[in-house]
Amino acid sequence: MSQPLDQALFTTERVKTLPHVKVLGVPFVNTSLDTCLSLLKSWISDPQPRTVNFVNAHCLNVAQVDRYYMQVLHDSDLLLPDGSGVKMACRMLGQELEANLNGTDLLPHLCDMLVAENKRLFLLGAAPGVADRIAAKLREQWPTLEICGVHHGFIGPEIIDDVLAQINQGTDLLLVAMGVPAQEKWISTYRERLEVPVVMGVGGLFDFYSQRIPRAPGVVRRLGMEWA
Repeated sequence: MSQPLDQALFTTERVKTLPHVKVLGVPFVNTSLDTCLSLLKSWISDPQPRTVNFVNAHCLNVAQVDRYYMQVLHDSDLLLPDGSGVKMACRMLGQELEANLNGTDLLPHLCDMLVAENKRLFLLGAAPGVADRIAAKLREQWPTLEICGVHHGFIGPEIIDDVLAQINQGTDLLLVAMGVPAQEKWISTYRERLEVPVVMGVGGLFDFYSQRIPRAPGVVRRLGMEWA
């Protein structure tokens, strides 16, 4: 059963100690990249299941009109700030965001961590073929990275049991890229059936990292104008 919105997020003791910001009713951590990675490293090696989601300006807007999605965000074990819109909102509240912890920038660090810890990655989501392309790119950059499975994000009831069975064959980190709010709702629906320490909703990560959709140039990203 879901916990009340004001009690549900910080259920892990270490997360409770981290600074956080609440924007439009959604509380997310305000911490450094190193602290975030340290936390995720400890979770990936712990059998207790945790769910990690990201919050950008679009997510905040959707949460205002979708009560179920708002509840799912609050039920997450960790919410990470993503994007210049969230950074601007924090400034309007008189707080500086320590780091933009978006999934695209986190992915290389996660791959380094998985290789160092000998952990296994599963890629779930996007259109058919996209997860395979990102898997190939990741294997080029991290030859010893163990990708234990890939599957597109169009999962009907006739194949859900097979997909869950594939994921549950020793996955340590599951990345789910189905877009907001579909991926968060999918994770919430099937989390109790997923035997995975860390499940992370990553939005358009697969499309960006596979270069199916190009990111803005680096100088534009550094100026905080990628949304444009």
